Amino acid sequence: MSCSSDNELKGNNYVYDTSTDFIVTTNNNEDLLNADTPDYFDNDAIRVEHLKNNGNYVEFYQPNLDYKYDFMIYNSSGFNVFRLLNQIGRDYIINNKITSVIKWNATERDTIVTEINETSNTQIAIKVWVNGELKYDMHNGLTPEVITITKPHL
Repeated sequence: MSCSSDNELKGNNYVYDTSTDFIVTTNNNEDLLNADTPDYFDNDAIRVEHLKNNGNYVEFYQPNLDYKYDFMIYNSSGFNVFRLLNQIGRDYIINNKITSVIKWNATERDTIVTEINETSNTQIAIKVWVNGELKYDMHNGLTPEVITITKPHL
């Protein structure tokens, strides 16, 4: 199906889909976001930092938002899923990429780079790297619904 000017979004319609879902597990496939798992990541201690165009990382905190730390956690098929929301402004998009660091605790971190495609009415994630490894590429068939991050030493 092709798009024509008649199919384009009109008016105040806007598609904003830059979030990515992750499952975080041990080598034994234990859910590290589950409080019953030894050495789990305490949801209240997780923080997200984003790279700003001035070169500094800034911890996300917007007390007026429902998800004030830029993530949400929900349960799906018996696992807790971490959704990185990327609720950021233009000064955090550098060369069509959002660079985020998920701070699971005081020592565990993962760097997530989200490449976006942007038009006048859309902002959509098209590629996602986890610690430098491409995990999602919408144009080349690498499209898992959830990306698994394994923490082998936990």
